Amino acid sequence: MKKVIIFISTVTLIIAICFSGCYKSLYQYINDPVPSDEIFVYKSTQEYSTKESLSESITEIETTKPETTTNKNSNSDITAKPTEQKSAGRTTTKKQSETNAKKDYTQTTATNHETTKIAATTKKETTTKKQITTEKPFDVGYWVSYAKDYARSVGLEVNSSASDCWDNPISANSKCVNLKRDIQSRINRYSKDEDITQIWVWAEKTSADSYNIYIGYA
Repeated sequence: MKKVIIFISTVTLIIAICFSGCYKSLYQYINDPVPSDEIFVYKSTQEYSTKESLSESITEIETTKPETTTNKNSNSDITAKPTEQKSAGRTTTKKQSETNAKKDYTQTTATNHETTKIAATTKKETTTKKQITTEKPFDVGYWVSYAKDYARSVGLEVNSSASDCWDNPISANSKCVNLKRDIQSRINRYSKDEDITQIWVWAEKTSADSYNIYIGYA
């Protein structure tokens, strides 16, 4: 009987010890379920996997990005070329317009200059023609008659017999501007002389359009 009691006590103690160890292990597992070394290995593995995934993603992105850039550059080139062509076309058109404007200005200036030259020549010719037309041959008979009429107006008698004496003749032509004054001065002098009562006037030709007017007195 004693043996049985001892055996049961022993078994019970063993069981109690076993349960005690399992409980302690369970408590440690709950508070510290994974050792730090294993956690480090796990974390390192996880970080490595994450880094590797990120590297692969970045590599894929970088591999794809140039294609996109190339496509964008291609598109920009395609887009830029028509713009450059348009700009070149506009520049060419502008240059052509400027060239045409310069040609038109040069032609207009030359035409105006030629027109002015022709107008000036025509005006000069017209003026010359007017002068030629206006300049009539010198009429010496008019001045001879004028001298006789003026002599009568100052009290002298006009008589053809008063031709024996005369002073220096008076030059008369189309260029003489003081011919009237010279005739009046000569006749006034004769009218103041008490010995002179008669005069006579005549002209002698000296060249194509020049004459000498003589005023005789008696």
